[in-house]
Amino acid sequence: MRLGAGTCRAGLALAIAAAAPAAGSAADRSVALVLQGWGPYYTVQLPMALHARTGSPDLQGLRPINGHGAALPFAWLPAATADRVEHATELPLFLRPGQRGKAPVPPGWVLDARGVPGRLHHIELTPADTQRGVFVLSVQHSTDLQHWETVLPAVQVLVLAHQGRRLQQTGVELPALAPGYLKLDAVPGSALPTLVAARASSHSTRERPPVLQWSAPIEPASCTAQACDYRLPAPLPLARLQVRANQPDSLAELQVLGRDTVAPAATPPPSPHGLRERLRAVRDKTRPGSVSPAQGWSHIASTSVYWLRLADGEARSPALAVPAGPVFRELRLHSEGPISPPGHRPPTLRVAVETRSLVFLASGPPPYRLAWSDATVAAAAPLSLQQLLPAGPVDAPLPADTASVQLDEAAAPAVPAAMPPSAPPAAAGSGRPWLWAVLLAGLAMMAAMAASLLRKRPGAAAGPDDRPRG
Repeated sequence: MRLGAGTCRAGLALAIAAAAPAAGSAADRSVALVLQGWGPYYTVQLPMALHARTGSPDLQGLRPINGHGAALPFAWLPAATADRVEHATELPLFLRPGQRGKAPVPPGWVLDARGVPGRLHHIELTPADTQRGVFVLSVQHSTDLQHWETVLPAVQVLVLAHQGRRLQQTGVELPALAPGYLKLDAVPGSALPTLVAARASSHSTRERPPVLQWSAPIEPASCTAQACDYRLPAPLPLARLQVRANQPDSLAELQVLGRDTVAPAATPPPSPHGLRERLRAVRDKTRPGSVSPAQGWSHIASTSVYWLRLADGEARSPALAVPAGPVFRELRLHSEGPISPPGHRPPTLRVAVETRSLVFLASGPPPYRLAWSDATVAAAAPLSLQQLLPAGPVDAPLPADTASVQLDEAAAPAVPAAMPPSAPPAAAGSGRPWLWAVLLAGLAMMAAMAASLLRKRPGAAAGPDDRPRG
């Protein structure tokens, strides 16, 4: 059977088309990661644009992968982070006199630790210069000087000196106590040391404000006389909202509403012609501006929006904190009066989300990517930070090496900025052997078709000009 050149071209196109959709769909479900540093751990801050790429408000379907497409171990960073702050406080020191009687009470020391910030975890005692010996003390804690709780039944304080050398152990570790009072008593058989000072070490936590990512200004998609609707670039868990007035020396009281669906443009209601319709329109116009829950709108906040030019500058309304709750796709600003004066632009919006971050362990060949899948495919389960970083302490700082998300694939470098030294360079296309197999099959098909075209038919071996001459 003889095949034409058109059939050959069609076969090659069919082979390439078989590979192209799968490759394109895989690229559409992942973005490149550019590494900075030698790793092997990298911290990634996820940009807001990933919400629109993945269609996921919480980004829980993301997973880092290597050049072979294998999922890499990773852990989400907690949304709220805090810094540990250490404090040192001098404690007032009081000697409690002993009491004689039927139940004699030996003397002891009382330390006033009410002014200690945070949780008390260590005290450092300073004995007198002439004090020598080994002392065994019990430590009790109270918040009202009436009810005491023994926290350390026996702790040793040691002060020794010999041939001009001094050996002492005067620190006492405590189990994170609340501010209050400490009582030091000598256990039976031990003497009470003479103290001249005491210092407390404590720690407190200071929450760091979340890192916010702000969107570009959003213009209204549609407006009526008293309301404007704004479509968000993606379903977002909002953290802040800023309304920007476009008219100086203006002030308005607005209701902010939201819903998780985007409705098609509404058709204007028919004009009332009859007397009953006119009365109903006047009655509805005089009602307070609100949106019926049946329309799917949820009230977010009421706020004042202003832009004032003052003698010493200008003042604009601050950003509005959005309570944690549902995810919104569309927002509405509703006003009692006109939403925008005639001839002026309506207000614009900017929204912010809290930056999500993750840490992953780079292993296997690059390039590394951040991938996601649809709801029908189970996502890789993340680890906890303690599981991902087993070699470090619980309060260890996060890895200093970072990876950035490359959303613009055209501008992505062919080789990552840095890679783990132990990772060998991957062979080109090693992650997609099936693609090479399809292309090679297409080339084999082309070679077979070309051979069939060049093969001469039987009976046509010699032409009229090639006959032997007699």
